[in-house]
This record gives sequence, C-alpha cells and structure tokens, in this order.
Amino acid sequence: MRIFSLSFLTLLFALTSIGAEKPVIRVLAPEFEGFANPNGTGVIVEAGKTVFKRMGLSIDLKVDTPLRTVKMFFEKKSDCFLGGSLQLFRDYGMEPPESDLVESDFFYVGRFTLLALKKNQIQGLKAVRGKRVGVFSFEKALFKKNFPYPVQIQEIKTREQGYMLLTSKRIDFFFDTFPLVPKYFEQVSFSESMVLYRARHRIICHKGSAPAERLTELDQEIHKLKTSGGLSAILTKYYGSNQLRHIKINE
Repeated sequence: MRIFSLSFLTLLFALTSIGAEKPVIRVLAPEFEGFANPNGTGVIVEAGKTVFKRMGLSIDLKVDTPLRTVKMFFEKKSDCFLGGSLQLFRDYGMEPPESDLVESDFFYVGRFTLLALKKNQIQGLKAVRGKRVGVFSFEKALFKKNFPYPVQIQEIKTREQGYMLLTSKRIDFFFDTFPLVPKYFEQVSFSESMVLYRARHRIICHKGSAPAERLTELDQEIHKLKTSGGLSAILTKYYGSNQLRHIKINE
C-alpha cells in the first residue's frame, strides 16, 4: 500500500509539473541590426521577450530576413511576429490575411528616412530630386509610394552595402529605418524633414494563439514596459542615449 501511495504521488507530481510548464510561443522577427539580431538580441526581441515572460509565456524565436519571416508568418509557421504592423505590410505591397490576425499596442514609432553623410547639408526633400538613393530591394515599393520626386534608385541588399556605398559617395542618400546602431548613426545626418514614413512597431499574432487570446493583457504589459522606463532602457542599450530624444514612444 505504501509503495502504491508513493507511486501515485510521484505520478501526480509529474503531471503537475507538466501542467505548470510555460506555453511556448513560436515567434518570428525580421533581422535588422540592433532591432532583431541573429543571436536573439535586439530592441524588439528583448521588448517582446519581456512582455511574454511577464505573461508567463516562453518563446521559440527565429530571426531571419524580413521577406522570409513575413512569408513564414503568413504561412502560419509561427504564432507571432515581432515588429511592424498590418499597415506596414500593406504598404510594402503585401497582402496580410487580416481576418486571421490581431495586433497589439505599439512599443515605439520607427521612422523610414533619407540619410546623408554628416558633412553634407540636408536641405529638404526637393534637394534629393534626381540624386542617387540607396533603397533596400524589399522597401522599393514603400519608397516610391512615399517619395514625390524622381531619383536614381540603387537597390541595396544589406545595410553594410548601403553604408559602404554612402561613405564611398557612390550614392548620395540612403533610405533606412531609424533609430540606428551607434556605428551607423555617427556617420549620418538625421532630420525629421527627411522622414518619409512612420511605422508603429507592434506584436502581430494569429488568432487562437495564446497572446491573441490574451490581447488585453498583452497591451497592458506593453504599456507597463513603456511607462516604467523599461523600454527606454532597452532602446538606450542598443541605440545609445544620443538618439533617445528622436524616438517616439507615446506618439
């Protein structure tokens, strides 16, 4: 009888332990240095991990190229996508399955902007007319939709290539997302007058996933991260304090 009781208690403990395990959420993030790094760090990754942890959720994270991550997300190969918004997907020329998706409150506002070398004077958008502009291949539709003047577009595959072309003066401007990791920010001039597009970075999830079912709680945790100073600390960690005044958290 004693052996039976011990066996029963062992089984009960094992079942309780299994039930107590945190649900694992499959999460995708688009690779941009400082935003989502291949090693599982970055602003949006750390912010997402923080709010999911506070909700008692664990994540299985995959960081890949922007186009691959979006494709996998639309094909339901993950539960959630970190960064961007449904509107940004549409403005990229994509067609998100909106009836199957929900999006959270936003962490902060990212800006898509034209950048020039620090020593060059930025004189407004008209000064870019006819110039050579580096644009990521997957952002070409977004750029054309939001820039009103004809330019010479140089398609860019990587950020390193873009800044190499800019510093070697083979392009005049680079259309990139802001904020930037310090090594790039130190090279360029940033002006609000050169911002072409704003995107509120959110968490987007498929309906039926744990975060989607607990959307109100997810929004509350994002709000706490913003108001507690936690998000500002994460942004400073990856982008430095010099850019913090340009980053809109509550816009």
